[in-house]
Formats: sequence, C-alpha cells, structure tokens
Amino acid sequence: MRTGLHRLKDKMLLVSPHKLVSLRTRSAFSSRIKIGFGPIKTGENDLNVRAWRIDPIVSEINRTSSKYIADIYFEGDDLRRFDIVIVVKVYGDAVIAELRKSQGKQTVIFDIVDNPHGCKRNFYDDVEFHELLKGVIISSPLQLSRFERNNVSTCLIEHPVISRIQKADYSATGDQITIIWQGYQFNRGGIVGLESAVERASRQSGATLKLVYHTNLPASDDGKVQYLPWTHENAFSALITADIAVAARDNHQTYQAEKPSTKVIMYMGVGLPLICNPTAADELVIENGKTGFLARDDDEWVELLSTLALDAELRESVGRAAYNAASSSFSVSTITKKYLSFIDSVHQRSSTGVLQEVF
Repeated sequence: MRTGLHRLKDKMLLVSPHKLVSLRTRSAFSSRIKIGFGPIKTGENDLNVRAWRIDPIVSEINRTSSKYIADIYFEGDDLRRFDIVIVVKVYGDAVIAELRKSQGKQTVIFDIVDNPHGCKRNFYDDVEFHELLKGVIISSPLQLSRFERNNVSTCLIEHPVISRIQKADYSATGDQITIIWQGYQFNRGGIVGLESAVERASRQSGATLKLVYHTNLPASDDGKVQYLPWTHENAFSALITADIAVAARDNHQTYQAEKPSTKVIMYMGVGLPLICNPTAADELVIENGKTGFLARDDDEWVELLSTLALDAELRESVGRAAYNAASSSFSVSTITKKYLSFIDSVHQRSSTGVLQEVF
C-alpha cells in the first residue's frame, strides 16, 4: 500500500519541489477563482501533452489574470480545493471518483486533445464522465459533431507555440535539400508512403532530397532516409536545420483525421515552410500558398516538393510568413486568452444553468 510519503515522492519526480510548493502556496492563499489543470502524468522535460496544454497555460494564467489562480493536480489528489477542474486528455478512475465527491458543485471541463489514444478510459464512451462535464475543449472541428446533441458547451482551442527559436538561414547546403517529419513512430504511417514522392521530386527537380524522420527510433542514415532520435533537447533545434517540413496522416482513420494541428503549428512556429495533407484542424491554421502548402495527392506532393527544393526565396517567404502567423495567432498569450474566455462562459453557465453558444 502506497503511503502519503510515497505519493509525494512520486510527484517530486514529475514536478520540481520549488515549482510544486510555489503553485500550492499561491493557490491556497489566493482569493481568486481556483482552476486545477491535470492530471500530471509526465515529467517536465518531455514534449507530451503537458508541454502544450498544461504548463504554459497555468503559468500564463498566473502571470496575467486578476480573476483566476491556476494550479496542477495529480491522479488521486483531492480536487475539492478547486472551483474549476480542467481534465487534460488522459484520466483514470481516481479522477472520476474525486470529481464525484464535489457533487456537481465544481465546473468540470475536459480538454480532449486526441483522447482516447493513450487513455484507459475512452472519453467518447464514458457516460459516467459525461454526466460531470460542463464544457469540452476540442482540438478538431470533426470532434464537434460528437457533442451536438449534448447539453455541453464546446470550444476549439489550438496548441500554442512553445519554441523560442526561429529559422534564419534558408539557403540549402550544397545541392541537398533536407525534408523533415517530426513525431512519435506510431504516427509515421501516413508519411512512409511519401518516400516514393520524395524520390520522384528529386528526379524532377534535379536536387538531392533527403527525408529525415525525427522520431523515437534508433539513429540510422542511408543517404536518402535518415532516422534522427527525438529528444527534449533537440526537438526544435533539429527543425531549423531542415529546409522543408512535412506532415501527412491517414485521414481515412478517424483517430488520425481528428488529430489537432500541433505539428503544423510547431513547424510554423520555428519558421519552416511546410507541406501537408491536411486534417480538418490543419486547414483552419494554414493559408494555402502563403503560410504553407496543402497536398491532396501524390502528384501535388511531387510538384510542391520540386518547387520548394529549387526556390530558396519561396522557402524563405513562406517560412517567415508562417512564423509571423503562428507568433500572432498561436502564442501562449493568445491561446491562454481563449482558455480564459471559454472558462468564463462555462463557469457562468454552470452557475446560471444557461447554455452558452458553441465557439
């Protein structure tokens, strides 16, 4: 049986003691409305959902809001100290049990991201959880149809830009053009089919095109395809060494089609020109031909890859436009304002029982 001391040690492995004490103290002694974000499942030095949907939002709320104070929580924590609980993607039985203890007195909002992937409880089938909810933050417009008949407010909120670097040099090294894809290897299925398109584009353009998978697989390099191990330290620095970024998914699979625009915004946020076969969320982010390019079939991929490979000025103009758009529309400040606007509306509805309009 795990004691309170064991649980505290577990928490200290995920959050620095200084940060945890600071958050707890500020929340405990504040008269502002208390918001809890969690459950915290991973450490501070990774690029899981916490890096986009919890830590930067909590910090920005505490930095800017005079109405709210934000804190984090772990699975098994007593959640009754919060007025508003944001459940982010992955949750389990312990979170549901704690939410039930408030007997409907809290405002509960679910930030769906791409649940049910990696979650023991599939949100879409979780009637017990649905009964507790007052609002849902969606990551794709395709997720909206799942809530049209439910008495729950919804809002689409994109992932923020969390990188602090920008690509500066758009001139390729020699005749080689580096094309990069970044992500977990289990999401690589949609991009593997592009290897033939890259080969065709190389022949058509006369340039040497190299495809780099920046992923959680061992390092290898055959000259045409490279596997570069993905780490917290090189997550963004590796991107700015590339010339073109790509994102491709199998949109015939519901889970892939409903993916958020995280990858696209990440590429834009460092100033990379990008090509993607877009999800519905991606199409809301990219201005085709200005901040990126949409490819619908193999021929379009070949044509776009060939064009970008031969035109450094185009790569630079699109990359810089992408950076400016992402910095303006998807900064941590802008995204946090979206969170607070939605939290305001849902919390008001929770108090009055009046359904707020869908965002």
